[in-house]
Amino acid sequence: MERRFPVELTSAAEDILCRAEGAAPPSVDTKVCPDCGVRGEVFMQVEACGSEHVMYVSAPCEHILDMLGIDKGKPAYLVWGGRRGYSVLPLYAAWFLGWRFAQEEAGTVYILGQKDGQVIGLLLANEAEWLELTSRRHLQCGEEPALLNTLEFIRERLRVAALDGFVAVFRPLNLLSDDE
Repeated sequence: MERRFPVELTSAAEDILCRAEGAAPPSVDTKVCPDCGVRGEVFMQVEACGSEHVMYVSAPCEHILDMLGIDKGKPAYLVWGGRRGYSVLPLYAAWFLGWRFAQEEAGTVYILGQKDGQVIGLLLANEAEWLELTSRRHLQCGEEPALLNTLEFIRERLRVAALDGFVAVFRPLNLLSDDE
């Protein structure tokens, strides 16, 4: 059984489709239908079709296709964690196929820590930012390191996600403004 569903793309998903020349990495898993008991492979992939974006789904039965309920044009996120690689899927489909984390923004979230179901990450646009942030720079004698700029950079890039049994979506950390 096959279907195509329209999806909207977050900026992270759009970035992946652009870099992958119009097709996100496929997401595949074997599932057993809770209604009819059929066992089979579920395949999902988000693709660009002209100016629109669609998610192609192949499943062993109609029940699984109906259960996904993706025909409502849900947004597709970059999803990762809990398995090898990454993909682009709407959140419920990502959860169904075992993905653990998602993000709306383009770039890579590096996990810094986790406690009590909250995960803190740092969003970096590319590997060059990671190298710049982590490499030591030689300073001329008497020069001060640009620590305040580094702290501001980190503050702007901190992201938080809640692990609540569903896919955890990383979002900007709301910090107090300078006025408070």
